[in-house]
Amino acid sequence: MTLRGFIAGAISGMSTGRESYASGLGLGLFESLVAPYLGALFQDPVIFFILIPGRVVQSRRSLGGSRRA
Repeated sequence: MTLRGFIAGAISGMSTGRESYASGLGLGLFESLVAPYLGALFQDPVIFFILIPGRVVQSRRSLGGSRRA
């Protein structure tokens, strides 16, 4: 439970708003859909493969930022 909560928080960018609720709900729904199709063994790797690109996109967004002349 703690690991799933951390991953949901990391996906939402550690915000306290609607993004955190949406990411937690989305993560839970996606994880519950992975188990019947791929098996319970693949739940953790699939969740981490979602986390890694999400964090890369968020880091690029924060590093790119707005450029002022």
